[in-house]
Order: sequence, then C-alpha cells, then structure tokens
Amino acid sequence: MAKIHRREFARRAASAALAGPLALAELGKQTSEAPKPEPKLKLSADQEGAVKKAVERREQQLKKMRDLVLPYDLEPAFVFAARPKARGGRRE
Repeated sequence: MAKIHRREFARRAASAALAGPLALAELGKQTSEAPKPEPKLKLSADQEGAVKKAVERREQQLKKMRDLVLPYDLEPAFVFAARPKARGGRRE
C-alpha cells in the first residue's frame, strides 16, 4: 500500500463522503421494484362484513380520540409510583 500524506487523505475522504450517498441513491433507484400486492384473504361474505364493521368502528373510535382536545395543564389520570425496596433489617 502506498503512503499518502494527510492532505491527500483528507481530499480522498472528502470526495468519498460526497460520492458515497450519491452512489447509494443511484443504486437504490436501480433496485427499486414495484411493491408486491398483499395476498387476498379467503373470507366468506359474512366474515368480510364483520371485518368491514370492525374497521369502520375502529376508524370512528380513532376519529373521536383525535378530535378530543386536552388542555395542557390537565393533571394525569394515573401516576405510577414504584414501591421502594425494603431496606435490610428485621422482616416481620
């Protein structure tokens, strides 16, 4: 391996730092393929209806939670307090 001076090393390191992300980005563009479609589940009609109802109910619950505005100075409903370990001494 040939000896290089610190300035030559700094120049090579800087060019590698600039060229590295560009090369990775170009490589990523080449390997990106169309995403595979999710496999379709085999459900009966009543199972599909139940799934649709569950999804709708979940969406409604999430909307209700997101629409709820809490004031910043609201006290927490629950505060966790760990029990301190008993120090050595008599055990009763």
